[in-house]
Amino acid sequence: METRNHSKITGSLPKIHKSRSFTKYIMENQTTNQEPINNDQPSLGYQILAFIVPIAGVIMYFNNKSEFPIKAKRYIQLAGYGMALGAASRLLGLL
Repeated sequence: METRNHSKITGSLPKIHKSRSFTKYIMENQTTNQEPINNDQPSLGYQILAFIVPIAGVIMYFNNKSEFPIKAKRYIQLAGYGMALGAASRLLGLL
């Protein structure tokens, strides 16, 4: 019978400290294929609020601009659209 040399197989495996269990090692070094959760999309309710009450959109812009830049940009856009629509409706009301 021929004996196999297992040193090639075990030589490439990472060494695990005796204090850590194999399961804990796998859990710490496991890579997942999950996409990161994107919290930078504004909710519909806040978008409506930013459009109807433009000052609220401006406030939400300054609250979110450093942590959620995409969300903040959308709030300031909607606040601008709301202000433009408000100004246009006032001008048309004067005619």
